[in-house]
Amino acid sequence: MIKSKIPQWVVPLFVAVGGLIFNATVGALLALLVGAPLWAGAVVAILITLCVGAFYKPGCAHAGLFQEVYTGIVLKRLRQSLDQLGWYSRITDYSEHANNDVIHFGEIGGDPKVLVDNNTYPLGIQTLEDSDIAVSLALFETEATAITDKEIATLSYDKLGTVQERHKLAIEESIRDKAIHSIAPKAHKDKESPVFLTSGGTAEEGGRKKLNIADLLQMKKWCDNNHIPKGQRVLVLCSDHVQDLLSISENFVRQYNMDNVNGSIARLYGFDIYEWIEMPYYDITAKTKLAYGAIPQTKHKQASVLFHDKSMMRASGSLKIYLSTAATDPLHHRNLYNLGHRSICTPLRSKGCTAAIVSAAA
Repeated sequence: MIKSKIPQWVVPLFVAVGGLIFNATVGALLALLVGAPLWAGAVVAILITLCVGAFYKPGCAHAGLFQEVYTGIVLKRLRQSLDQLGWYSRITDYSEHANNDVIHFGEIGGDPKVLVDNNTYPLGIQTLEDSDIAVSLALFETEATAITDKEIATLSYDKLGTVQERHKLAIEESIRDKAIHSIAPKAHKDKESPVFLTSGGTAEEGGRKKLNIADLLQMKKWCDNNHIPKGQRVLVLCSDHVQDLLSISENFVRQYNMDNVNGSIARLYGFDIYEWIEMPYYDITAKTKLAYGAIPQTKHKQASVLFHDKSMMRASGSLKIYLSTAATDPLHHRNLYNLGHRSICTPLRSKGCTAAIVSAAA
């Protein structure tokens, strides 16, 4: 079967001639209504059509109308800088040992007794008790987020991509916040894991005593008494205590304004000092730590936390991505997305490796 080919210029010519004939017919009818000659109405209509075509510019019909422009730019939530995570990086990472999301550690007991110039025999027998510590990684999960196919198709930005990013960042932040909470002592134990109270003057906002140099020296003495090596003493300050030191210590001010590449904001009295916003809260009367995620009351104050970095551990375990597509949801046409991540950060020793200091009531 042979198909005839129509030249490309035929169709536009046909449309143009048809348009002129239509306009001429309309013009003649209008002329008839006003009592003018038919040919005059047809000519005027054709001339108007040609003039409009000559001066018309595409889009000029929309002039003066407000047009909405979608940039695709997304304003993201403000988060703590990764530069502030230096204290977390100081903790030894045992992720490679996290088989089935559980890590086993051997806790070494006491040292043997040493005899000097002994003359008594036979020597005594001493048992050195060691133990196994099994650490199970905690589960961090996000609640599912629904994204409809309509949102994916019509929004000017990548909605699914931003949802995935927010779930990832939210879990990472929670892991860090839970880490410093787990490191902080549960309650005051005088020599093992003390909770100190600040002793400075009343803070400008009132209601609490400032952190001062005497408080730092008290914590230094505790570290000395527990044989924590210098260079391994990490002090993470809450925002209030950073503000306190900025107001009383010129040395701290100078170091705070320096560009510290490792996340440390200062080094004072043997402490490598860092800062973190989401620090744990304590009941300042009972000197007990508020449960993670609990809402603080008036009697609760935020703490700064001191720890021996080599006595802490952290590990990251399995990561699971949960995604159901809109194709499996015929009623709502929505995609569901969330994450589950196993992680842990905790002291390896039960005593002599962590302490806290809380603002006392003024």
